Amino acid sequence: MKRFSILLLINFLSLAIYAQTFANYGALGPGGGGGTVKAYVKSDGTTITRNPYLFKSWENNSTMTTKEGKDIMVPKVNFDVVNSRFVAEISNDSIFAFYNIEKVIVNSLIYEKFKDKFYQVLFRNSNNIVLLKDYALLEKKAMIHATTNTILKPAEFVLISKYYVILDKEEIQEAKLNKKSILSLLNKKEESIMNFVKKNRLSYTKEEDAIDIFKFYATL
Repeated sequence: MKRFSILLLINFLSLAIYAQTFANYGALGPGGGGGTVKAYVKSDGTTITRNPYLFKSWENNSTMTTKEGKDIMVPKVNFDVVNSRFVAEISNDSIFAFYNIEKVIVNSLIYEKFKDKFYQVLFRNSNNIVLLKDYALLEKKAMIHATTNTILKPAEFVLISKYYVILDKEEIQEAKLNKKSILSLLNKKEESIMNFVKKNRLSYTKEEDAIDIFKFYATL
């Protein structure tokens, strides 16, 4: 009887925590709405992305900033790449999809919304130079036997990255990680950048080096 009472108390506390968390999510926006409950698509644990989520694990704590400027702490979050929105796991088969969020910090990574789409902010300075990273899922079609019409290899989705830049409050422009694209975007300081890259043995194709290039450009 004692054991039954303890189990009952644990279940009650779990339900209370879940209900409180859900209520907090629901109060994020005007009129008590901050998102919607969705079905939870589980990962298959492989290296190939077969679901819409950016992070392999849901054990991610976050700080979310609402449109009203309110900061909230949200555990067990992930990023839905397909729909460009942050979600939180609220049960084994359900997630809460947020729509009233402008900025999210997850595992020290910063994500901000630009024109209704979230980007990872790789670099930002006071001179309105912003380097952004976007994520997408690339579908690889299934391999089908020409004669038997049987599937030799199923379709799969691979996570890919694209980069964008905002310069001097201009529109968002794509910034491919190669020499031609970066120098074209930063053509006013092309010679200085080329010397900087050569001196520091940087590569235009590496993300961390590209960040250093834009940081240097911001000092010119």
